[in-house]
Formats: sequence, C-alpha cells, structure tokens
Amino acid sequence: MLSKRGDNPVKKKLAFRFDGNNLMGMGHVFRCLNLIRELEISDIQVIVITKEYNDTVCILEKEKLNFYKIDNNLSVNEEAVLVTKICKMNSIDVLVIDKLNSEYHYMKKLKDKIGTIIALDDIGEGSVYVDVLINAILPTKNTVNQSKLYSGNDFIILNKSFRDYIRRNKKINNRIQSVLLSFGGSDPKNVTMRVINELKDIEDIFINIVVGPAYKNSEKLKDVTSRLLNCKLIFNASNMAELLFNSDLCFISGGVTLYEAATLGTPAVVISQVEHQLKTAERFEDSDVAINIGIIDDLKEGQIRDVFNQMNNDVSLRQRLCANGRRYVDGMGLERVKDIIIDVLNNQYNKISKENKNYLFEKGD
Repeated sequence: MLSKRGDNPVKKKLAFRFDGNNLMGMGHVFRCLNLIRELEISDIQVIVITKEYNDTVCILEKEKLNFYKIDNNLSVNEEAVLVTKICKMNSIDVLVIDKLNSEYHYMKKLKDKIGTIIALDDIGEGSVYVDVLINAILPTKNTVNQSKLYSGNDFIILNKSFRDYIRRNKKINNRIQSVLLSFGGSDPKNVTMRVINELKDIEDIFINIVVGPAYKNSEKLKDVTSRLLNCKLIFNASNMAELLFNSDLCFISGGVTLYEAATLGTPAVVISQVEHQLKTAERFEDSDVAINIGIIDDLKEGQIRDVFNQMNNDVSLRQRLCANGRRYVDGMGLERVKDIIIDVLNNQYNKISKENKNYLFEKGD
C-alpha cells in the first residue's frame, strides 16, 4: 500500500517544456502527460510549452490541456526568451524540462530569469543549471550536485494503470501463444513491419501490434495485417498494461516500454532504433532482464525469427527474465517523481530523502 502524503496546501503553478514528433519519438510527450495527470489530481495548475509539431499538438488538444505553441525554427536564445515570457505571464513557480540534450546557454538564461528548474533525462551541458535532475534512463554525463540528482530505475515514469498489474502473479506458459509488438509512438524506422514479416508465418501464435499516434506507415500496415488471421492492429492503445501483462513475449525498442515489460514480468526482445536505446538494452541484458539483439539497421534476415524460436523453446529462460525484470523495475517511479516535484514546489527540495519514502506494496512473482 502506498504511503499517504498531506494535501498540497497552496495551489502552485507548474510549466512543462517538451516536444515530440515522428522523427524524435513521442516518449517525452507521454512521460510528461503521465506526470501532469498525477499533479493535477494534487490540485496543481499546469501549462505546457511545446513546438508546433502536429503529433504533439493533437494529443494536447485531446487531453484538453492549457498549452502554448512556439515556432519550430526559433534559435536557442529566441526560445529561451519566449519560454521565459510565457512563464512570467502565467506566474509559474517551477519549470519542468524534458529535453535530451539541453544547451548550456539556454538553461542558464532560463535559470537566471525563471528560477527553479527540474530536468528529466537530460544529458546535455545545460543540466548543470537545474535545481533537480531526474535521470531515470540515461546516465548523467556532467558534474551535477549529487544532492539534487535522482537516477536509476526507481524514477522511471510509467502510466498509473501499471499499478494494478504489478501486484499480480505472472504466468509463464510452456510455449509462447501471445506476442506483442510495440516500437514507440512513432517507430521512425518502421521496425514493426520488419518484425511482422519475420513472424507472420509462425503457427500457433497470436500477434498484437501496437502503434502510436505519430506512426507514418499506418495504411501500409493496415493492408498487410488485414490479410493475416493471427494479427490484431491496435492504434494508440489505452490498455497497454493489460496487453503487455497478457503477452508471453514482446518485441520492443529500448525506451519506456522496456521498463513497462520488466515491471510486469513479460519477457522482452529489444530491437533498438537509436544509440541511447541500445545502451539501455545493453544494461538490461547485463542484468539478465531482457534479450538484446542490437540496432535494427544491423540485423540480418531471419535473426528475429531465430530469437523467437530460441525463446519459445526455452521456458526456463523466460521464467528467469520474468523474475529478474520484476525485481529490476518496481513500477512506482511515477509516485516518486510526483512527490519530488511537489516538494520542490513547496520549497522543500533540499530536504528530499534519497530513500524510497516508504512506497510499500506487495508485488506478484
């Protein structure tokens, strides 16, 4: 059972700065949306500042969030000025930035003008200016005051729907019956199609194919899957936790879905699309939590099918990955990060405990 915190006594104002599209992916967007939903429950006012990428704008409109669009082609200095103006206009207390490689001068300008900044998974030179740095996925490259650094799996932000499943026992079948494919909100290298082509003729399995809002090959994928009796195509899945939990095996990239699979105990084969995903996959492989087969560009024909056969024939391997994954990622990062942000809003970030703050729950095997 989660520990209870007192109600936030004063309504605070928070701004989020993030982007997402079919090329950079949508992970930043969904991570922040998960946080925003939790923070709004705590009576915190939130605005979003994002570039004019249609993929993200459509999602924010659907979520009915208060957001500001900024021009895609602004210089670093121009963007810092505009973000500052928006924050001042809305009397923002804290700015949360989800940006992979923040620029030194950009963050310095924001820090000088806005004050308190929290950064999520930032390995850029600008991270030295933040008040709190939460690097759940990526290792910190720069010298950062350790008192304000939170890193590792304890701070991975997953959708709150996963809470209902981390307490359930995961059954590992002797043979694989259900497979899930998911390669992020955009899948820029169309890994989905490559995997389908290698698995579609395997008998006695059913394949759930999940694609996100920024996926640009939908029509081709619909055409292919419409002719396959053992496949179901799912757009913008609202029940990802359920789909993953009920799968015997998943083929995924080295992003947040890898952490989702681990916390549910679903054995995963990781096919990365970019270098930082590969580093995550290698870390999971070294901890005996997932099977890493490398970058999609380097895979040989038939390699995906071969690894499926290996997994199908080795139930003990899948059982081990299941148990190790559930120990490796406890699934409570959303609560931890929310609490850190609330503490910062209440000017208590210097008192934040680096322990797990009594997040007590029983997790299934």
